[in-house]
Amino acid sequence: YTFVKRFSVSVVPNPGLYPDGGTTVQISTVAPEPYLEIHVLGPIIDLPPQQQTSFIVDWYASRIDGPILKASEAGVCKQRLSAVRNEQRARVTGLFGVFHQGTVELVGLPAGEEKKPLKVVSLGSYYVSPLEPLALDVDVPLSVNITSVALILRDVDGKSLGELDRLAVPSLPTPPPAESGKH
Repeated sequence: YTFVKRFSVSVVPNPGLYPDGGTTVQISTVAPEPYLEIHVLGPIIDLPPQQQTSFIVDWYASRIDGPILKASEAGVCKQRLSAVRNEQRARVTGLFGVFHQGTVELVGLPAGEEKKPLKVVSLGSYYVSPLEPLALDVDVPLSVNITSVALILRDVDGKSLGELDRLAVPSLPTPPPAESGKH
């Protein structure tokens, strides 16, 4: 299993603003007990009467073991996306743990369109759950104008919950130049 705590630190921790000399995270164990304590600490703030503040910490869990290469709001990545391209197709693989039930969609992004998600090419959609790892191993059509692929997690209503990973797709090898016929 993987447990993730996500939080934001809006400024470089200042020893005067955070407890224990600038600590934002504390991790401790007590031998021989089999547990781990993780404390996320917010800044120390003086509040006038009737005022409030907030410090948001999101907790996520997924059934996938480590090591984990990266985490996002959608899930964790144990094995990054990779693709082997062959003419108009590609074999795309990766290993992920998701934080929400729903679907993942593998999308192809044409050159220059990486920031314009309305022009993506759907390469397939797959049901996922935090209760099982997502072992992606698919053969997909991939036209030559697709330069990257992204794996997007969507909730049960189809709303995007974030990107699990993105990959620049290797281009097709260019054939060697033809002999010019010079003697």
